[in-house]
Amino acid sequence: MKKNFNSVLKGGKLSIALQILNLFRNAKIIGILLFFTSIFYSDRVSGQQICGFDEYIHPLMQQNPQYFEEMELQLQQAMEQLNRQGSQTPITIPVIFHIMHTGVNSTTNIDYSRIQTAIVSLNADFANSNIQFCLAIRDPQGNPVPNIAAGDIAGEIGVKRVNGSQSGYTGSMTLGGSNEPIIKGLSYFGNFSYLNVWVVGDILTGGAGTTAGFAYFPNTSPSNLDGITMDKDFLGYGNWHVLSHEAGHFLNLYHTFEGDCPPGADCNANNCSATICPLNVDCENQGDRICDTRPHKRSCGNCLPNGQNACDNNSSNALFVHNHMDYSTEICRNTFTDNQNTKMMAALMTFRPGLSTSLGCVQACNPILSLSLLNLQQVHCKLDKM
Repeated sequence: MKKNFNSVLKGGKLSIALQILNLFRNAKIIGILLFFTSIFYSDRVSGQQICGFDEYIHPLMQQNPQYFEEMELQLQQAMEQLNRQGSQTPITIPVIFHIMHTGVNSTTNIDYSRIQTAIVSLNADFANSNIQFCLAIRDPQGNPVPNIAAGDIAGEIGVKRVNGSQSGYTGSMTLGGSNEPIIKGLSYFGNFSYLNVWVVGDILTGGAGTTAGFAYFPNTSPSNLDGITMDKDFLGYGNWHVLSHEAGHFLNLYHTFEGDCPPGADCNANNCSATICPLNVDCENQGDRICDTRPHKRSCGNCLPNGQNACDNNSSNALFVHNHMDYSTEICRNTFTDNQNTKMMAALMTFRPGLSTSLGCVQACNPILSLSLLNLQQVHCKLDKM
């Protein structure tokens, strides 16, 4: 949807507009990079990619099922309200990437172009929703990002680089482990106003397989841990949909195959033979709690759109393998369903309302200059701290 440029100015969103224009100006170049780097990426990346979501969420669901039932009830009520309203006001979420490295010249200190690729791809994947993402240009104290005085690199919007080696960080973070709060504590913006994305060398979990990323459901973790954690090898080039998958979890989406793994089974380590058809008699309270997705077994790192789905009366696999919340290949995943889009908006309204009013992507002001502009009709920055 096109916006009148004057309305963008009056809304104080000039910085967002310019940021998006600058990013998409290089979209062709980024597209070329995506193609060539995906060809040359390592075997580690081309293997099965899993996320750590199930490993943390399933124990919580078993410990406190009533909490998750109440969460779903609130989301369903919010979805009904959104459906009655019809049109939805677009929301832009400020994102801050924390690049956790072990030295300026280490492989964990990834190039800024990977961040640019990631945010462009994330917005492309959410293009059919009313949710978009912007690189944060100010911190919670109202300072600009990048903040050159604090050691940030000029031109690196939405990024904080942190050498964690002196705090015991060796490049790996363990999901739910003792080093997670230590590492995340080195760089963190308040989760009420920002989506924090920590980029680390490796993500360690108790299960087998390579963990590409993980994200917390709202209100299921301490606030200083809330956000998305990404393995550096799965951010940007050749892996542009992994961040979108994790953003879905951040906004209350389950995997589309939720319920396909029997209790006690390890279904992640290329062990698809262990999976079963998820229950889906009550689509609002079983499976992925979404009524326009099909019950199915996880794809396990393949893309077979011409196959048949035994869990759904032999319907076409094409009805699920293209969904961002499946485990199909990168080249296969390209869509969220209408109900998934509505549920993510409901999650923003219900559990993450501060993101819709955040000043994270509004230009920080020079107080002296701003005072001299008070008599003007348009002021394109905000003095408020968050």
